[in-house]
Amino acid sequence: MSVLTRTIEAAPAPASMSADLRAVIAQARHMRNEGLGKEAHDLLSPVYGWAWFTEGFDAGVLSEAKLLLDELG
Repeated sequence: MSVLTRTIEAAPAPASMSADLRAVIAQARHMRNEGLGKEAHDLLSPVYGWAWFTEGFDAGVLSEAKLLLDELG
């Protein structure tokens, strides 16, 4: 199991969620660029949907994730 997978599966502390989302966005973009669009979407979607992302977090990173999810379709 990769470090990224362990990070995603662990329930992160609220202070680290924005950083975790940024890391997953970067990984999803890499996967997209490698022709793995569905896998990238499957990686990013549950992280974007974490219930903790309700308020008080970097709206920019949430917008960035949403745009990428829309692109990945």
